[in-house]
Amino acid sequence: MIDALGPTEAARNNVDPPSRSRFEDRSYQVDGPLHALRKEFNVLVKREARGELAALKRVDPDRLENSAFFRLLTSCVPHQFLGRGCVQISAPGSEVDMVRRFAAVAAIMALRPDGLRPWGLGRAMADTGVSDLRLSMFLAARGASFRDLARRLARRLARDAEALPYLDLGRLLLMESLPEYVNETDSVRIAIAREFWRSTRRVPRRNEGEATNELSSHAGE
Repeated sequence: MIDALGPTEAARNNVDPPSRSRFEDRSYQVDGPLHALRKEFNVLVKREARGELAALKRVDPDRLENSAFFRLLTSCVPHQFLGRGCVQISAPGSEVDMVRRFAAVAAIMALRPDGLRPWGLGRAMADTGVSDLRLSMFLAARGASFRDLARRLARRLARDAEALPYLDLGRLLLMESLPEYVNETDSVRIAIAREFWRSTRRVPRRNEGEATNELSSHAGE
């Protein structure tokens, strides 16, 4: 995948969209480490660090034993983003929980390290034929169900989209189910839905029966 995009095309995936009015332009506290992770992946791609990229692609959030991930985490994520000491171990917002969330983000970025783009998740979902029902499931999911759907969606976009929009996926993975981020996660979901429906004007939609078949066909992803 490293050689799939030339330097010009890979750079274009990381620039701002041509018309900011077509995309949501809010920033969130978690954006800093997400952008830092993307920059580090860019460095690895330029270095052609295939072994390290392959190791990051194998990151399992449920088994925190990947040394390549911990190097990435230490380089890119300030300590204040790694949980609160007063929270019970493995509870939402604890150190273990936040490290697992960052591991999920890193594994997703590693699916398309040479094609990461900060904007356009709703547009990419529409362009790759994600059904209305599947969008609703993604927006409604919480906890482990959401993380599973996010991984499935990322694999689909890494395979079929022109680039992998990492920012909104990362925002939701890091903020979802944390009480201090309730309004922020709702804001991200609204932005994704609005962009999806704006983009569907350019993409023919499938009927409900086709959407149901799609859910069945992707159940084992």
